[in-house]
Amino acid sequence: MSHDPRQTPHLHIPTTYAYAYRRGYSYFTLAPDTHTHMRCKVCDAECFAERNLRAPRGMAESMAYHHGQLSEADLRPFDRFTCPNAEHPWHKEAQALAIERDTLQSPGLRAVVQSDLDTLLREHTKTM
Repeated sequence: MSHDPRQTPHLHIPTTYAYAYRRGYSYFTLAPDTHTHMRCKVCDAECFAERNLRAPRGMAESMAYHHGQLSEADLRPFDRFTCPNAEHPWHKEAQALAIERDTLQSPGLRAVVQSDLDTLLREHTKTM
């Protein structure tokens, strides 16, 4: 039986297998023209904007579109913002730390994870 890396908690996934984009951190889909810009919640970089896209936004829409039950005209338009650094291994690691920080209940543990995240970001964003 093979291991499915999507079933493993983020901190235990080597960064080569971690997802580059995570909604609410380095990837945002919003109603058209509601935001002029967005910043990555991981590294604070200005996100790339793609405007008025029409594409499936979830599993149900994707399946219906794939099976011909929805046309492109039926899909709701949206703006997509993506972090320019999301594909870098350091960003995947930073994103995993940010997600872990946000799920912790203990303020002390959150501070430790935040410290590690700050150190990682300082190393990789000083020239940005």
